[in-house]
Amino acid sequence: MKLRSWFLQACLVGAGAFAIMCCVFIFPRVPEHFVYQYHNLPVAVIFTVGLYGAAAAFFAAACYSSRLLSALTHRQAFTIRTLQLLSRAKWGVVAMTGSLFLFFPQIVVILIQGEDPGSAIVFTGMVVIAAVVAVFLTILQRLWETALQIKDANDAII
Repeated sequence: MKLRSWFLQACLVGAGAFAIMCCVFIFPRVPEHFVYQYHNLPVAVIFTVGLYGAAAAFFAAACYSSRLLSALTHRQAFTIRTLQLLSRAKWGVVAMTGSLFLFFPQIVVILIQGEDPGSAIVFTGMVVIAAVVAVFLTILQRLWETALQIKDANDAII
């Protein structure tokens, strides 16, 4: 169990390091590229704000997920604390999805220009994937709440 948790923690650290590199090296160049390519500064700025907002929400969700993994490693799976951590991770993903919705003005500009419909599909896919993860975490939270209630009821009987 600890090996799997360690591996998942390493994946979170790796994803966080990749996100930091994107925030430092790639995201600052995005508005310049979009203004040069599509000549629409306000939309490029909105897109960049969406990128940084999604990155900040990702860092929050990754932090709560790391704390949740730590609690699970210490055999504290069915506690109020883990349920709260799961809920906070879910809201981090929901915030990330909301930030990614700021991509849509740029997608419209790309589609109007007709130059690169493939990138519009990729951006839309990013939003949809984040939304699906948020729905999955909501379902998982409800299941976790039910399991915690059943555990508490069984503990009260014994």
